Amino acid sequence: MPDAPPLHEVIAQAVKEALDKRLPTYAAVGLVPPRFVQPWVAAFLTGYSEKAINGKMDAGVWREGREWKKAPDGKRLVDMQGFELWVQHGRPGEPS
Repeated sequence: MPDAPPLHEVIAQAVKEALDKRLPTYAAVGLVPPRFVQPWVAAFLTGYSEKAINGKMDAGVWREGREWKKAPDGKRLVDMQGFELWVQHGRPGEPS
């Protein structure tokens, strides 16, 4: 029996297949992303570019403590719950 491929390869293949089928990627592979993610991960999950995400943070469209927060090491993290609320109820540049 051949060795099983490494988990990261299995996940990468599942993600590729999900994208090819236009399925929600993290749901397709059975993963639930953490609440707070780096902007590049949020870009992958939301379809916004990393540049657009950082631009929203810089311009105050996404507010610290609502749509994003600073981690103890100083990195900016997108609050995925805050993002979802912004999509559902917020307007650009205004509080939800």
